[in-house]
Amino acid sequence: MNLRTAVSVRNPNVLGLLVLMSVLPLLFAAGCSEQDVAFAPENAPNSSFQDFRTMSNPDTTTTSQVVGAAGGTVTAGPAKVIIPPQALLENVTITVTGIDDTTVSCELLPHGQTFLLPVVLVMDRNDPEHDTIEWLDEATSVWVDLDGRVNSSQITVSLEHFSLYQTAMAFN
Repeated sequence: MNLRTAVSVRNPNVLGLLVLMSVLPLLFAAGCSEQDVAFAPENAPNSSFQDFRTMSNPDTTTTSQVVGAAGGTVTAGPAKVIIPPQALLENVTITVTGIDDTTVSCELLPHGQTFLLPVVLVMDRNDPEHDTIEWLDEATSVWVDLDGRVNSSQITVSLEHFSLYQTAMAFN
């Protein structure tokens, strides 16, 4: 008696289990990709981030500057935002608050501010294992990897909007 006959005659549930066991690896592989990886802050492997907006004595630096169609650069501690010319059509007060710790973090205001051209965020790299920058999607409380470009002391990403950001380890 071959395996197919043995399974179908003796225990029909075994055939279902065999099919499930053969399909599960395919489903798992389909779910894995090289797209951005996102983590909830409390479950993130690199969850050393502390929201400095709620800390009693954060070690922060804040800079505000009006930036318009000519573009500009706003720097606060470990974070620098470079807004290219024509990224904004009107004057906007840009505020950068940076916190310099093992995990470098910053808040860029106004939240949700969008641009006609991508802006650049440059953050210091205090932890040699940190090789990307993530933004916090506050609607879902999930950190989203922005696929940072690394040099020895900084990480750079292009942004389409303002939010909370932190340096992190990429999970490739």
